[in-house]
Amino acid sequence: MAPASRYSPEVEEELVLRAAAKVIENSSILDFKMSDIAAKAGISMGSVYKHVQSKEDVLIALVTKMLENIFDRFDIILKMPLTLPERFAAIYLADFSIIGLYPFDGHMHMLVTNEAVLSKGSARWRDKMLLWDHKIEALIYKSLEDAIETGELRSTNKLAELDQLNLGLWALAAGFSNISLQKKGFSVYSDEKALEKPYSPTGPQLECVMAFLSAYPWETALTEEGVSRAYASLKDMGFRQ
Repeated sequence: MAPASRYSPEVEEELVLRAAAKVIENSSILDFKMSDIAAKAGISMGSVYKHVQSKEDVLIALVTKMLENIFDRFDIILKMPLTLPERFAAIYLADFSIIGLYPFDGHMHMLVTNEAVLSKGSARWRDKMLLWDHKIEALIYKSLEDAIETGELRSTNKLAELDQLNLGLWALAAGFSNISLQKKGFSVYSDEKALEKPYSPTGPQLECVMAFLSAYPWETALTEEGVSRAYASLKDMGFRQ
């Protein structure tokens, strides 16, 4: 009979994921070894495989934790004493090296959302990851619904505008992130200049956000002064240096 585990399943799983994050940080998202995770966690390979079944599963599990953390941070930002457009600006301006969970969040998230990776993960972690992804989407959607109910957003076609805003805000965030990661990678091997990150309150990313939001009838439109207020609030909260 195998000896009883020294840890509860919950504690052991946390050990595995913390060890996995450290192993990936010290190697790479593609080249890490499951045996190194076991050694780092101080448990057997069998114990590791009780929680994650493959390298793809490890990445999906870490993205799940990453999304859970992002949900918590976005929830805090969306409760800041600002207008909703200013809170949205704050989400784009937040320094993810401060509010993020892992230093490789962006690259890992981009890799894991590939169908080839998702198909090799376990249903358990895949479902958990999708749950937190949907929670983040619902958080943004609810903030827009509340803005319509209070009159902060003067909607003429509620359902269409909610869907447009939700999709547009997500597309801007994902697009900015992917382009930044791509240019950062290219800059290592060419003279192409990497984009500034975190984003500047006067940079092109926030100009795009302002232009997008201005297409909708807000009670108070997002202005340069509003972006500055969002930036200052983030600094006060420690979400931006």
